[in-house]
Amino acid sequence: MVDLVPFIEFSLLVVPESVRKSLSSAPPDIIAALFPGRVGADGRGFADDYQTIGAFLRWFGSDTTALNEFPLFMIEGKESYELLARTVKSLFKSLVDIERHEFTDPTTQRTYRVLFHLLSDWVMEAELTGGDEAKAVYFCFMCDADKVSMRATIMIIGITCKCPIGVRHLPDCKDVVHFVLKSTDVIEELLRQPQGPDRKGVINPPLWPFGTLANRVFQDTLHWAMGITRTISDGLLQMTPPRARPEMIKLFADINVKLRWWMENDSKKIKRTKFLGTPLRRILSLLDVRAAHELAIPADAPGRDETIQRAVELWTLVDRLVTSLAMLPDEVGHIPPADFKFLADVAIMRIKDVYGVMFLAAYTHATTDHIAAQLEYLQALGFTLNMLNAQSIELRNQAGSSRVPRARPLACIGAVTSSGSSTQ
Repeated sequence: MVDLVPFIEFSLLVVPESVRKSLSSAPPDIIAALFPGRVGADGRGFADDYQTIGAFLRWFGSDTTALNEFPLFMIEGKESYELLARTVKSLFKSLVDIERHEFTDPTTQRTYRVLFHLLSDWVMEAELTGGDEAKAVYFCFMCDADKVSMRATIMIIGITCKCPIGVRHLPDCKDVVHFVLKSTDVIEELLRQPQGPDRKGVINPPLWPFGTLANRVFQDTLHWAMGITRTISDGLLQMTPPRARPEMIKLFADINVKLRWWMENDSKKIKRTKFLGTPLRRILSLLDVRAAHELAIPADAPGRDETIQRAVELWTLVDRLVTSLAMLPDEVGHIPPADFKFLADVAIMRIKDVYGVMFLAAYTHATTDHIAAQLEYLQALGFTLNMLNAQSIELRNQAGSSRVPRARPLACIGAVTSSGSSTQ
């Protein structure tokens, strides 16, 4: 593992002008001495069961391309708490030391302290924070939300409760369960409890060493967008009766997305295509939602027209929320944090109405309880939620993985240079 202090000092020499401009124009009482960076991690599997994990550093405000992901390490192995515990211990210790260090920008002679944030998909972040998996009852690594309470207490601010529209629920609101954020102190207290429900999803000591998870661990917007789109597309296809499947397949083919159902040979279970990446984006932006739900919902179903209209409103709203994440505050279509929270609540209520309560899970919870808070935090720093898109991390990991020898299982390959070669 490389010494990151000279690495940080060197990287300050190549800080993009856009970053310097953002930092210099930010309110001095908020960010005068802070240089925010994100540590991204990603696991990647290949057809021959070879898997890697890569970790990368990028400064907030820099160009959102893979070229600006500074590699920290590349290891061979599958994502697991045990492997990560052996791998990231020295790296995270370096990050703690760096946060106590001051750096001088040679261009502006301004002194900064670095502030690190973690960004990855749900699985990796749960491992690094000691949390349980997304399908668990206590599924959230950022707060103590549980699926039973979440599904029973979906509320729209100002409509199903008396709080003012466009703000968070008031502290004394009795119509909603207030989930407790998992700060370091909260996690330490939960770890003292016996294994089981009393731990509220904390199953291991966290590896990520920094403060409250609310603003130091971010929900990746790439996987959030895919997760919420997968939720509504699964809801649509789950309600599609067998007789309507051929027509639904044709409707998906019209937007160049391959959909099929099949029965496994060794069982009588019906399987269906699971969508990732580009197909999900095409489904959200191009699918004829009204026609799809007219196929899926029987003509004699009670309240059919109302359900179809709610589905159209839901898909339009999700598309609007996803699109707004990459927008600057002054762009047409950008949704401010308070409005995002309100619209997210409406979207989740529509998911419950159209597809049922069982489709409320990890990514729907993140939609209503964490994404808006991330927006507020980043806007206070002068940045947009586009900084939380992990696509460049995945591209960097894929490129680095192709250059790492496949003969050293579970070994730290070291810091990978920009050319992809190992420094070790």
